[in-house]
Amino acid sequence: MTFTIIPIIAGIISLGIGLFVFLKEPKKKPNRIFFLLGLSLVVWNLASLGVYCASSDKDAIVWIKLFYIGLVFIPSLFFHFVLTVIDDHSLLNRRVYSLGYGISYLFLLFAGTGFLGQDIAYIGDYYYPTLGKIGNIFLMFILSLGGYGCCLLIHRGLKTVNFVERQQLGYFLVGGLILFAGIATNLLCSLGIWVYPSGHAATIIYSFITSYAIIEHRLIGVEISRLVFYKRKFFYFLANTIPIIIIFVLAIEIESLFQKFIGKGSSSLSIGVILIVALCLNWARQQLQIFINQYLFRQIACQWHPIKGISNQIASIFDKNMLMNTLLNAAANLVCTDKAAILLLDREKQEYFIGLGLGVNLAKKKTLRLKKDEGLALSLTDKKKVLLKNEVSRSKLQNNQWREIKRDIEKIDGMACIPLLNEEELSGILILGEKFSGEAYRDEDVRILSILGTKVSMALKNISYYQECIGNFTDSIFSLIVVLESKDKYFQDHSKRVASYASSIAQELGLDKEAIVAANIAGFFHDLGNIGVSEQILQKTTRLNKGEFRHVKQHVAIGTRIVEFMGLNSEIVDGIRYHHERLNGSGYPFNLSGKDIPLISRILAVAEVFDALITDRPYRKAFSLENALVELKNKSNASGGCELDSKIVDALIHVLEKDYLSKKRLKKQRGGKGNEKML
Repeated sequence: MTFTIIPIIAGIISLGIGLFVFLKEPKKKPNRIFFLLGLSLVVWNLASLGVYCASSDKDAIVWIKLFYIGLVFIPSLFFHFVLTVIDDHSLLNRRVYSLGYGISYLFLLFAGTGFLGQDIAYIGDYYYPTLGKIGNIFLMFILSLGGYGCCLLIHRGLKTVNFVERQQLGYFLVGGLILFAGIATNLLCSLGIWVYPSGHAATIIYSFITSYAIIEHRLIGVEISRLVFYKRKFFYFLANTIPIIIIFVLAIEIESLFQKFIGKGSSSLSIGVILIVALCLNWARQQLQIFINQYLFRQIACQWHPIKGISNQIASIFDKNMLMNTLLNAAANLVCTDKAAILLLDREKQEYFIGLGLGVNLAKKKTLRLKKDEGLALSLTDKKKVLLKNEVSRSKLQNNQWREIKRDIEKIDGMACIPLLNEEELSGILILGEKFSGEAYRDEDVRILSILGTKVSMALKNISYYQECIGNFTDSIFSLIVVLESKDKYFQDHSKRVASYASSIAQELGLDKEAIVAANIAGFFHDLGNIGVSEQILQKTTRLNKGEFRHVKQHVAIGTRIVEFMGLNSEIVDGIRYHHERLNGSGYPFNLSGKDIPLISRILAVAEVFDALITDRPYRKAFSLENALVELKNKSNASGGCELDSKIVDALIHVLEKDYLSKKRLKKQRGGKGNEKML
């Protein structure tokens, strides 16, 4: 019975989790790959069941082929999923996962021919699949790719400063290790070690760990639905009720055994025995309750311990977006809620909007706004302390300010509001929803949230000072670039023009303000690494030889190291690191191709090539504007090698057309004014 039930349970759970994640966010690449991984696990588990329960050798061999169809793709899909989760675009790892898929398809062909595994063993009443001639190689492939994926998770977990991300990666790492250990043990039958069905049991454990991480710790960004919330409350009710029923039954049973042992009955004696037994068992129930609260309901018995770790994480973050993400997840985990949001200040409109949210309605996220100088925001600015919904509800004050505060709290559907201060300014508001248990926020919760808010306020102040220092440092680098380019008439103002083109293209593509600013900064800094390149080579009037060109290529790595040291955001660093990559893979230094090249790098590539075409160079004269645009289009066509992104080239052409028309209109207006004067 165990041999048949466990694979069925493993298959159903894997399929259920995969579908849940896929249906939540079908457009996200990690979710799609996770679903395919779950599908492979389903095929493997159910085909294993088919092998076990086959009625003859021939039927078992048919099921074995399906068994390997599911199994051969598990390591490749797992590794690919790891790369998407940690957002790894390195050339080495992209080649590894491409090679992994290639080897998986190769093993699939071998599975059809019988080299991988067509042998079966019959023990007791069940058939078992065994590895064939190249089975040991296949086992090494599974362990190598799975092990390398786990190593990448460990490396990313040690590298990240985000407490929540580290927690998520830890869960997935444990799940992956258990999964591949189970698969490996299931294949040890080729060595005569019969450990069925431990591999399928490992799949069940992996599925539970993964589902727990998805629901409780929002693995790969899947938010908790309202249905899960009600299910959790139902399970919590059962977990609290069942122990009481068990105590009642055990007390009666023990009392009846006691009466049989002493051989006489007495009502007072029976009541006394039941009370003593109930008190002893109640102590055991209280210990069990702590376990239930911690692992089923995430109510941490002592919440002060994790505060220290979270505070250390917050103190080490110098990126505002990362800080807010860490705060959001940490606060939600501390108070056990699946609804949380951070309101950020829109300085232009002087309003607070939902910048980040968990379990927040999308329509509300787009429309909800709070005025800066009234209601909740004004109260938090003045009082600078945590405000609970219960305080507002209990308040007997009926003045306009309290009515406005009550209106705002009801609008955001919040139970606790924590001010995030930068100096004296309220730069954000952390909103926390109802707890899983439905209980009110306690004084201990308020103290913990107050400490968390204070730590974040200090971190925001440090980030402001840090950005001020970075700004001063950036100004110095700007000056250095101007001095560097002034030494060569061919490159004078080159970076300034590239920055202008790049930001205009980003604006034309409809990117947000942060992306436009990043494109501008990256454009100005893209050739910063020329500081480390010999002036003789940069000013050479003839074509560079291979050695000289190799030397020039180093400017990308040099520039990247400088901007990383400056602490600029990752988008700007990536823009500089990859701006010489080309869509067809002919660029350098990583030979990336297609969508693997970040958008900002593709924008910089078009901007730089265009500026290079329309300016004089030591070895050629500048192209006319018309010829330069023709050359750009050729480089973005498949017939021309498809080096540049055609959409970005079209965006640049639209920018130039707008610029030309506006200049023409301005010239016409000036001409009209001149005629009026002449009249």
